[in-house]
This record gives sequence, C-alpha cells and structure tokens, in this order.
Amino acid sequence: MYALLHFLAGVLLLVPCLFWLIEDAVRRAFKWPCEDNCFTWAMRNWRYRKDIGLVITKSRSSWFPHISLIRFDEDYAVRIEYVPINRLNLKLPPRKFKGRVVETVFDKVSQP
Repeated sequence: MYALLHFLAGVLLLVPCLFWLIEDAVRRAFKWPCEDNCFTWAMRNWRYRKDIGLVITKSRSSWFPHISLIRFDEDYAVRIEYVPINRLNLKLPPRKFKGRVVETVFDKVSQP
C-alpha cells in the first residue's frame, strides 16, 4: 500500500515539474521576466554540466522535496542550491520565488 502511495505522490509531483520546465523554456524564449524555484534552477544548470549530480532531499519548509546540485572534486564536495531569500512555510511546493544561490563545501573524509 505504501509503495502505491509513494508512486502516486511521485506522479503528482511530476506534473507540476513538467509544467514548470515548459513554462520556463517559453518565458526564456520570448525573453519574458522569469523567476525560478529549486527544481527549475537545478534542471537548467544540471543540463550543461556533466561533472555535477542532482541531490534530492526533504525541504526545510515542508514535506515536498528540495533539489540541489553537487560537484565532487578530489579533496572536497560542493553542494550548490537555490534557496528562498525569506523562508517559505507552505503546504504545496512554491511555483516560483525570489532566491539566492548558496554553496556549501564539505571536506572528504579519507577512508583507512
């Protein structure tokens, strides 16, 4: 039963994500003003960089996922994410928001 609920929740989240990607492409093609959310920002930056991976975590604001990018170098990893300037407490994922890019550097721990 839980597998079915998780599948349905994934489908429900996929629909707005596809809409956001199409809307973002149309707005940029016509040079209309654009704002992003973490998903559209991550997809736009991930497509052109082969050395970056996607990280999907639970949002700090609510139940929905937060998507960020991660880049691994030899001695450290850098998590790059697009976050709201002001924390949003919502029941549904935000369509768009004014945000900023935050980079967090993690040192790699050597394995014995």
